[in-house]
Amino acid sequence: MSGGTKKTNPGGMILQHFIAFAFCIVFPGLTTFIAPASWLTYERKGASVDFIARTCVYFIVPFKTQRVTGVNEISCREMGPMNFVDDVSRWLTAVLHVVMTLVAIPYFLLAGYFVMIGRIASQRGLWDILDSFLTSFNWAATWGFLLLGVTVTTIAGMGFWESKRWLATMALGVLMATTLGILLFYRTSIPTLDELFCLAPGILVIAYCCWQLLSHHD
Repeated sequence: MSGGTKKTNPGGMILQHFIAFAFCIVFPGLTTFIAPASWLTYERKGASVDFIARTCVYFIVPFKTQRVTGVNEISCREMGPMNFVDDVSRWLTAVLHVVMTLVAIPYFLLAGYFVMIGRIASQRGLWDILDSFLTSFNWAATWGFLLLGVTVTTIAGMGFWESKRWLATMALGVLMATTLGILLFYRTSIPTLDELFCLAPGILVIAYCCWQLLSHHD
């Protein structure tokens, strides 16, 4: 009998799930959260007009609705000069927050991998190891990447509101500190100098979070 069933590659399946989730859920969600679509509808009631403005994520899911009733006329007024430096500084701070959040993603994945491998290694017996691997893989392929995507999208999106940025920064700092703690201490050997060098961007993320929180406190 020639041929046979093709073996599935768990690593390839995880990568495919992650790519599909990133491009189909995370990327459009983050994009439309940063620059959401706004739909304006109106209804004429005699001499006045009622307006309803819906700001939507994913282009169709409204997360903010504003209603203006009894509009009789629309007046125009001249806008004053804008402070270009303040606007650029505000946007650069928001973009920096998103960049730091994206930098933290590989460390989140690596910490999850460390925990999964440690859980598998602690088992005794072939069947226990196989059961632990399948359970961990099933959770990571379903809920793990979903929770990671929702968490990263929420933290990155909240960075565009100055009133919510401190909360997003604190959440990012706590998650990053926990992640580095797992990578440094959830192991049997002492980290080498090269490994510490690879963790330097994660330490930079924590330093950024501390700086933002201290700036907000001041």
